[in-house]
Amino acid sequence: MFKKILSIVLSLVFFSGFMIQCYGSFPMVRTIYNFNASIGDASKEGGILRSVVMILMIAVPVYGISFLADAIILNAIEFWSGKKINLKTKLDYLTIQENEDRLIISSTQNQFSFYLLRNRPGEVFILKNNEYIPVETEIKNNTLIVKNKENILYSKKLSSEEISYLYNH
Repeated sequence: MFKKILSIVLSLVFFSGFMIQCYGSFPMVRTIYNFNASIGDASKEGGILRSVVMILMIAVPVYGISFLADAIILNAIEFWSGKKINLKTKLDYLTIQENEDRLIISSTQNQFSFYLLRNRPGEVFILKNNEYIPVETEIKNNTLIVKNKENILYSKKLSSEEISYLYNH
């Protein structure tokens, strides 16, 4: 028992000496938190889903392990290198914004938007030089493809939620 306590104390002394003044930005915890925040939508159901995922990540213990990894490794690397670690992954998801006469569907990663106009149902457009240009869309192998003649303008592998939304609306 004495050897276990001594090894824990020595480990803490070693790590505390290594990490003095190493309070960092906790990039892994923040990345996981941002992932958790991106789940669902702004509705009450989305909030419940985010809460359930958060509780599962605490129980598994994703948050605990990432906190320890940040505290022991990543924050020390940030301190000694003088550079912040960026673990952000660029997730591409589609946002939908309703305007008076149109629906704007935008990609967050690629800065790409396409439009559905109320007075032209069933058609999809891109905006080029302030002019709406019709484009073709198709879903092939769960991938949304937007193309102009033979040129693919945008493609995105759709999540199961996006596929469900497209087929149910």
